[in-house]
Amino acid sequence: MESHINWYHNVMSLVRNWYMIQTAAVDPQARKMEFDDELMGQLIRFVSSHEVGHTLGLRHNFGSSSTVPTEKLRDKAWVEANGHTPSIMDYARFNYIAQPEDNIAQKGLFPRIGDYDTWAIEWGYRWHPEAKNADQEVALLNKITIDKLKNHVYGGEMAKVIAMIQEARRKI
Repeated sequence: MESHINWYHNVMSLVRNWYMIQTAAVDPQARKMEFDDELMGQLIRFVSSHEVGHTLGLRHNFGSSSTVPTEKLRDKAWVEANGHTPSIMDYARFNYIAQPEDNIAQKGLFPRIGDYDTWAIEWGYRWHPEAKNADQEVALLNKITIDKLKNHVYGGEMAKVIAMIQEARRKI
């Protein structure tokens, strides 16, 4: 397996500006023109995690952030435990809804690898030895998808997954 991730020359400036504009009200570290190495490292890890998702076949999941109720974005315990979006593949950037009185730490401000990302990688890469042929594997993946949809909404990306399952079925 081989992949490539291209970086634009200004990615550090871009991510600094995003973070400054979206979080300076709640994170004093975002109020400087030059971020310290630890914060910039976290920002680069966020961007690189998103880009690695693409190399693994994940597409943008613009619908995932719509599943988080707005009031949860200001709930310190909830957002620090769950993140502000279920997918690093969303373009949610940073939790700009948080307010100073919410006392939300950086952990609740940054996007992170979320529930959707973990599920999508498992769906695409997990080996299912119990499936003895393609028909059994399609049936198993259909069941896994339906079970997951009962508890989660993943925006337009899920529709693509279902279409892939249906196309695979037609080819069998």
